Amino acid sequence: MPNNEPVTKQDLLDLQASTKQDLLAFAERLLASQTEMELRITENLTEKMRATQTEVIRAFGNWARPVDIKLRRLSEFDERIGLLEERMGAIERGDPPIKSH
Repeated sequence: MPNNEPVTKQDLLDLQASTKQDLLAFAERLLASQTEMELRITENLTEKMRATQTEVIRAFGNWARPVDIKLRRLSEFDERIGLLEERMGAIERGDPPIKSH
């Protein structure tokens, strides 16, 4: 429409309808972009959380192995102490000592 012609009511209605369509299309694109961004953020955070969980599990496993070894050795000591207590009890009662093979 040339600049020197007066604007009609229909021109304004057409401009309003066109602007409304443009705004609706923009809002749809914005919403789609926001949804896509939220999905990417969620996937990224999920991946990082899984990686963190894996690191924690590995660190705990590395800590637990030596503790497990120490605990197993303690049970060996408990067993040996038990045998010594049995022998001491036998000596205290006057039983003949048990010979080990």
